[in-house]
Amino acid sequence: MSNSKKESQDSYYICPVCKQPLTLTVNGLCCQRDGIEYPVKNGIPDFFTEDLAKSPNLLLRSTDIIDNIAKIYEGPYYGTV
Repeated sequence: MSNSKKESQDSYYICPVCKQPLTLTVNGLCCQRDGIEYPVKNGIPDFFTEDLAKSPNLLLRSTDIIDNIAKIYEGPYYGTV
């Protein structure tokens, strides 16, 4: 279990591994059963526990490329045409 300070036992999320409720912590969401902590970035939980660049799934391996493309069309000029 992570040594992060607990904020709340109430969460709308469940652990993708064991399907038990996750505990909200200062750093994210924590599974009390498995001790896995999932970070929350900009209010969005990150449930990927593997390095996506090494995934056998081609789509998952390409998420960095997709993220970089999204920065272009979601940049400061988005919607100004």
